Amino acid sequence: MEEENPTQPELIPCFLCGNPAELKQTKRHKPYFICEPCGVQAFIRGMKGIARLKELVRTGAFSGMADKATALINQMIRLKEKIAELQKRQGPFGFLIEDKELTAAQKALESEIRNIKRQLRSVNRVSPRINS
Repeated sequence: MEEENPTQPELIPCFLCGNPAELKQTKRHKPYFICEPCGVQAFIRGMKGIARLKELVRTGAFSGMADKATALINQMIRLKEKIAELQKRQGPFGFLIEDKELTAAQKALESEIRNIKRQLRSVNRVSPRINS
């Protein structure tokens, strides 16, 4: 990757956690990054992948797309955790004696998860494509 300012590293968001990771080059000048917080290592090997990464970094689309997707995924994780908490409150015999308020809350959370999944598909559809 070409650096405009050699004193300032180029940062891209980690695709797993969204934290900024420094974009580096291997000895063979192929891009890679290591995300310290979550331990992800990503090496981009193919010419199409390298071209796509350069274009995403150049246009700034990469970070916006990853930030939105990461935020949606984190929101979905929190909703699933809330559903698990509600299921614990329902108890092991919840299928026999239903708490209507807990069931309604769980259905509302599941509906919100479906909305988030639709939004994630939308983020994926608007991601920039590189002509090969």
